[in-house]
Amino acid sequence: MLHGIKAKYEYKTPVKKLILNQFGAALLGIMLFMASRNSIPMSVFTSLFSTGFYMVIIYTSMWDIGSKDRVKADSNRGVKDLFIGTKSALLAGIPNIILGLLCTLFTAFDGMTNSVVIIARNIAIMWECMYSGLLWSIFPKTLKVVDQSMYYAYDVLENPEAALYMSLYLVIVIPAVVSATLGYIAGFNNFKLIRSYKK
Repeated sequence: MLHGIKAKYEYKTPVKKLILNQFGAALLGIMLFMASRNSIPMSVFTSLFSTGFYMVIIYTSMWDIGSKDRVKADSNRGVKDLFIGTKSALLAGIPNIILGLLCTLFTAFDGMTNSVVIIARNIAIMWECMYSGLLWSIFPKTLKVVDQSMYYAYDVLENPEAALYMSLYLVIVIPAVVSATLGYIAGFNNFKLIRSYKK
């Protein structure tokens, strides 16, 4: 029987791991961007690579946690809740959600030059840099300045296009939530994409 959200569970470990994972993926994204910013196709390709890498480390880390939680649950020392991965990812994604809301709302009401937008978007660029090439590719006009600076790619946009673009910083929370959910459920059920066979 699966227990609901009221069951006691310590989210500190999975949330900490997810935040550290994003920090590592963001650093990778920044390094790859700096190496590929003079080529638009390369900036998009490296963004795909760093995003894929980010999804993999989320999945594997939550798989490990799910596997350990299953052992605890089977011995009545833990909680059986298949949505722990989902809730952990949402908790870890709070900074992303806040940045996305600040960027979207202030851009919608006061445009891209609002001081809150400038600060929030620059933080978002750094904290979520692995997604940058993909986000810019959705709005082709931004790619014209990507090869010069990662900070001014947004300045070519005007409302309502600018607000729509900034709302993508809310949408990009979804892949991490999906990856964490699948990873935890797979780990809890001891499901492996690649199985090892012993002779």
